[in-house]
Amino acid sequence: MPTTSVKLANRICRHLGLDEDAKQRLHRTFRNIVTREIVPGTVDPDDARGTIQLDDDAAATAVLLVPLADMAVDARGLREVSQALLRADHLTGEKEPPIERAIAATRAGKSVMLLVELRWVESSAVASRKVRLVIEGDAEAPEAKRIAKAWRDAFTLELARIEVPASTWLRMYLADDAA
Repeated sequence: MPTTSVKLANRICRHLGLDEDAKQRLHRTFRNIVTREIVPGTVDPDDARGTIQLDDDAAATAVLLVPLADMAVDARGLREVSQALLRADHLTGEKEPPIERAIAATRAGKSVMLLVELRWVESSAVASRKVRLVIEGDAEAPEAKRIAKAWRDAFTLELARIEVPASTWLRMYLADDAA
């Protein structure tokens, strides 16, 4: 069901019990995420004001980006995280976007953690982001993934690691859907 940044912000404010200043900051954060096209949205054709509608996946992704935006992650970084959550990784054989798996796991009562790692790749002398969702009870990585991880760990240096309790934020988003 499509929603807007204002409805999302109101839903999260209601669950967090924020004061007026915090509500304004949260509304501004959601508005920035939507208007800077960090998550994909469509302009509502029935609204003359140009309201941007978000589908369920984009709305859930926007909710998970709020803690990162509060930690001063720039728009480019937020866009990279958003794209990683909204597209399936065909190289690993995933058929659905990670955000859909996170929503399903949260509905099933599992714990979900969003991990964003910033790594320095020595061979190319660039920083790269690695975004993944860790879902409670997921199977161990296959042998090929373990080998790739060992290689990556040998030739990269972890600069920063951000952990967002995704299931906590998604439960606030999904709470009104269950009612």
